[in-house]
Amino acid sequence: MRKFRIYDNGVKSCDRYTFVIREKDSRELQFWGSSENPSHPQGFGQYCGSGSDGYHAGRHLGAKVRQFSELPYIARVYFADCAKSCGWSDFQIDRETLA
Repeated sequence: MRKFRIYDNGVKSCDRYTFVIREKDSRELQFWGSSENPSHPQGFGQYCGSGSDGYHAGRHLGAKVRQFSELPYIARVYFADCAKSCGWSDFQIDRETLA
């Protein structure tokens, strides 16, 4: 698996997007849920668990997001923070990517 995969369930729940991020050192999969705007007072952005907690990636999470640019701006920013918390401190998103 790559560093990460992003799934979109198409607005079926408040955690529309699932970020599956492989930890840099342990290779453990970490799962994060996010709405379109996780920093909004009614938004959602939360760590869900890991592979060792029984979580697994697959179609049940929705369709794979093929291009990072498909995500709303604030969800991309939130994703970058999640990646950094999994040890990818070198994960950089320039402003052009986020625009």
